[in-house]
Amino acid sequence: MSKIFLITAGLFGLLFLIFTPPFQVPDEQLHFYRAYEISSGVLIEKKTDAQVGDWLPRSVERTVTELKGAISFNPDEKITASQIISHMREPLERGDKVFVNFPSTAFYSPVGYMPPVLGISIGKIFNLSPLLLMYLGRLANLLVWLYLTWLAIRLAPVGKWIFFLLALTPMILFQAASLSPDALTNGLAWLAIALYLRYALSEGEGVAVDRALSAKLIVLGALLALVKPLYFVLAGLFLFIPPRRFSDKRVYFGFIGGLLAAVATVSAVWSGLVHDLYVPLLPKVSAVDQARHILSQPFDYALTIARSFKTSGIFYLGSFVGRRLGWLDTKLPWLWLLPYYGLLFLAAIWGDWTDKIIRWRQRILMVLVFLASAVLVMTSMYVTWTPVGESVIKGVQGRYAIPVAPLLCFLVYNFCKKLPGRELVRPVLSAVFAAYPAVALSAALYYVIQRYYY
Repeated sequence: MSKIFLITAGLFGLLFLIFTPPFQVPDEQLHFYRAYEISSGVLIEKKTDAQVGDWLPRSVERTVTELKGAISFNPDEKITASQIISHMREPLERGDKVFVNFPSTAFYSPVGYMPPVLGISIGKIFNLSPLLLMYLGRLANLLVWLYLTWLAIRLAPVGKWIFFLLALTPMILFQAASLSPDALTNGLAWLAIALYLRYALSEGEGVAVDRALSAKLIVLGALLALVKPLYFVLAGLFLFIPPRRFSDKRVYFGFIGGLLAAVATVSAVWSGLVHDLYVPLLPKVSAVDQARHILSQPFDYALTIARSFKTSGIFYLGSFVGRRLGWLDTKLPWLWLLPYYGLLFLAAIWGDWTDKIIRWRQRILMVLVFLASAVLVMTSMYVTWTPVGESVIKGVQGRYAIPVAPLLCFLVYNFCKKLPGRELVRPVLSAVFAAYPAVALSAALYYVIQRYYY
């Protein structure tokens, strides 16, 4: 299975990387600015008057402006291969700089950009053009995501087909083949889930959680908190591992204390470093006033969350698997996407044909972590993206649930374990699980090419 994943994800990841025009993944131009800034040794953005950004080569800004153009949000606008190729020859000219404003990435720590920074840094050694630096950043991001996701599939003791199918949705691959830090977020989150499952469900297999394994989980939790602080709740999965799975009580309590301390410390330190960089991203948006509104009317805010799901639930479902790629302007038919939900359900209820059991308290814990993550995401968008007191939350997309999506699938894991004839359908289901993503991704690639090139 892991080999099939590498082949399918590697092939289609490269195809998306090549055929998705530059900066046509949401906020990719901002991620390019931030990654280039970090590659120059600047870890924290600069604030001048009402702008937050940095001094970058004029060629970098010009490349973004000319290639992004009016294509975003306008399906009638196209790009040609010759336009892209011509920018590959543009000199970098590092000394000619201009101040570029990119405030929305100011709160992202450098850790989330390490893969594209590596690619960009290698390109800068050879003084490549800004566009080639962008493609090298995309490639590095894709390779790191591939490795982390492959590792999660290999290490997960259960739910391998769940990880496989989720990883090969058009949305996840589209993000992985870009400069978005979501690629690293998704990879780290799934690796953490796989490790928690492995240590919790490997009883009797001689795998005890010692200091070395505890340290790995602590480092992983700290990295996640730095890459995307909202997903720190995954640290709550430590309750998934029974105390008896640890080599001794000191290791158990040391692990809990170390994990919570690491997550809290890195989150607090980074927040303190960038706190003064905050500027409202939209008119009538105030993080402070919105937070006060939530605290003063918590019941009203709960209704706001419910109302948002009611009005935008279908959009959330679509934007989770890839109904709208690009800047939400590249539409894929539901025909290719609905089967993903059906296959995920089948992969969950049929399990992996193993005898491993996920107990109900463990299932409930995973759902609680998923719900906590959802509330944090909704609250974040309400505070930073929504006018004060608005009745629905703006800016939420289904892809924000990707890091914790496997947790929800495990709610119904192995429900058909005792169904007669279960083994008879195993080869058929396995073949469908393995083959369908390639079909859907081929369709997605066709619509991407059609949208941007003709």
